[in-house]
Amino acid sequence: MSENYLGLISGTSRDGIDAVVVSFGEQSVDLKAALSLPYPDDTGKRLDRMIADANRQTLPAIGHLHAELGELFAQAAIAAMQSAGLQAADVTAIGSHGQTVWHEPDGEFPFSLQLGDPARIAART
Repeated sequence: MSENYLGLISGTSRDGIDAVVVSFGEQSVDLKAALSLPYPDDTGKRLDRMIADANRQTLPAIGHLHAELGELFAQAAIAAMQSAGLQAADVTAIGSHGQTVWHEPDGEFPFSLQLGDPARIAART
């Protein structure tokens, strides 16, 4: 019996979301679907501004973008499931690291910050 998994990723180019559905069998891995969902122009521009002017961002602006990106990640997941001919119940798990907006591995307290509300992705899918 095989299990289906869905992966979501967005990169430093901040141009959109890539989604893939794979099926793992006992001795096989099958690609079921792969697609890219471009960010709306205004979303990409706000991401660019947030990163370029990180010290001047407000919590409401960060929270709004976090929720919006979560919705876009959910839309990409739904489109990938539809492309694979699957329902949500057919997918064992969804993995998403979100959109990196800040990466500080060498600070006093190293961290990386990703936006893309995983609770929203889970609720929508």
